[in-house]
Amino acid sequence: MNEKKKKKTVIICICVIAAILIVAGFMFFIWFQNKQLHEPHFIEIQVELDDFDQDNSSRIPIEVKGKDLDNKEVNEVKYMSSKDGGFALCKGEYSLSFPASPLCKNGSIYACPGNTCDLKVEESLKAGEKCVVLAEQKFTYTKKNCLEVSDEEINVAYEYAKSDKNCPINADECKEATVKVRDDAVTAEKERIAKEEEEKRKAEEAAKNKVNSEDAAIKLAIEYYVGKGKTYGGDGYGAEVMGHNNGAYYVHLYYSKGPNYPDWNLADVIVYSDGRVEDNSEMSFRY
Repeated sequence: MNEKKKKKTVIICICVIAAILIVAGFMFFIWFQNKQLHEPHFIEIQVELDDFDQDNSSRIPIEVKGKDLDNKEVNEVKYMSSKDGGFALCKGEYSLSFPASPLCKNGSIYACPGNTCDLKVEESLKAGEKCVVLAEQKFTYTKKNCLEVSDEEINVAYEYAKSDKNCPINADECKEATVKVRDDAVTAEKERIAKEEEEKRKAEEAAKNKVNSEDAAIKLAIEYYVGKGKTYGGDGYGAEVMGHNNGAYYVHLYYSKGPNYPDWNLADVIVYSDGRVEDNSEMSFRY
C-alpha cells in the first residue's frame, strides 16, 4: 500500500511540474509574442535637404501623433539623421509632420515641408522588419534666403535641437552662428540698398544739371564767375558761346554797362555737359 501511495505521489508531482512548465511555457510564449508586437520598427522615410551637412547640424525633428497597438495616445517627437534615413517607431497608426528646421553650424535655416504623412505600422510586421514610407512620397526642406529668416524660425529650430538628447552639435553655438549670419546678411542688404539709392540720387542730380544747350552753358558760366566773387554790380553780365566740341561749350564772359560803353572782357571758361566749369586761359576769341 505504501508503495502505491509513493507511486501516486510521484505521479501527482510529475503532473504538477508538467502543468507548471506548460503554464510557464505558455506565459513565456505570450510574453515573447507581446514583446515582439511592441518592438519598434525602423521607419524609412525620404527627406531631401539641399547642401546639408549632417555632421555639422542637428538631427531632423519629426512630430508623431496617433495611437499605438494598445490604442494608447502617442504625441512625441522623433529625431532622424539624414544619413540613417529614418527612425524607430512601434506598431500603430500615426500622422507625421515636420515642425522645424535643423540647426546648422553654417547658419543655414530650411523651410519645412508643408505636407504631412499618414503612417500605419502593420501588426503583421516581423521583428526587425522595417516599414518603408511610400517611395513617391518625399519631404523636401528648402534652404531659406538669410534675409527671410525670422527670429521665431531660429528659436523653434533651437528648441527642438536642445530637446534632442543625442544632438550631435552644440545648439547654443549654432544658434549664435545662425543669428550672426542672418544679421550680417540684413546689414549688407541695407548697405547695398543705401548705396543704390545714393547712386540713383547722384545720377538724377547729374541729369538735372546736364548741360545740353547754349543757353544752359551761358547760365552756368555766369553763375560760376559771379560765384567766385568777381562782381561789378548790376545785371550787365554777358556771355557768348565761342565753340562746341564733344559735349564741351567754350564760353567767353564779358561785362557791359550799356550800348555806349565798350565791353569788358572778363574770362573764358569751358562748360562741360556734366555741369563742370573750369577756366580756359588759352582762349582768346575776344581779346
